[in-house]
Amino acid sequence: ADKVWGWRVQGQVLTDYERYIASTDVGVSVKYEFPEKWGDLHFSFVNGTGFNAGPENDNYKDFHLRTTIRPLSDKNFFVTALGVIGFRGSKTNDHERFVGLIGYKDEKHGTIAGEVLYASDPAGFMAGVHPSLAGLARNAKAFGSSLFGELKFFWWEEPWNRFSLIGRLDYLDPDMSTANNFHYHGIEGIGYTLNKHFKFIVDHDWSSYKAGAGQRG
Repeated sequence: ADKVWGWRVQGQVLTDYERYIASTDVGVSVKYEFPEKWGDLHFSFVNGTGFNAGPENDNYKDFHLRTTIRPLSDKNFFVTALGVIGFRGSKTNDHERFVGLIGYKDEKHGTIAGEVLYASDPAGFMAGVHPSLAGLARNAKAFGSSLFGELKFFWWEEPWNRFSLIGRLDYLDPDMSTANNFHYHGIEGIGYTLNKHFKFIVDHDWSSYKAGAGQRG
């Protein structure tokens, strides 16, 4: 997802920004690539709390299974599905994630993509990030979505074609049964890609929380 977004220099993708999936973790993984770059199948077995969350307090782990399909001959169009299941502290404290990602990414013209997230967690584990979950005695069932893209200035000559417009709009409801606690997060800006090692960006990053969210943008 970070590779599709392309602007991690600015910030994290939806699942990492909202702390449902860490972008880095400790574990092992196996990836099988389909012939002719048609996609891949990737299985990971990880701590589940990120690589720097401190000492583990249990012996449970997370299982991640992701598959990506690139059905067109140019391999620019893709569909990705990710499933995660894990436990925290006991087998009764399970958490689940499902993520779907669909889009089109072309090195010359740009990117357009959409992502959806469903997550289920014991509410107490997510209350530090989403205060509206504090006090819930059940699992919080979250729904999120993200629409993002980049339009490169391909119609201009070098070096002006290195400029691009970027934009992203995220939505997250940390518990669909709790009223008025959702929020939005947006990014818009102008980027400049010098080469594969250096990028520059000027952007506006904002968030807007509803009254029941328990925090401000």
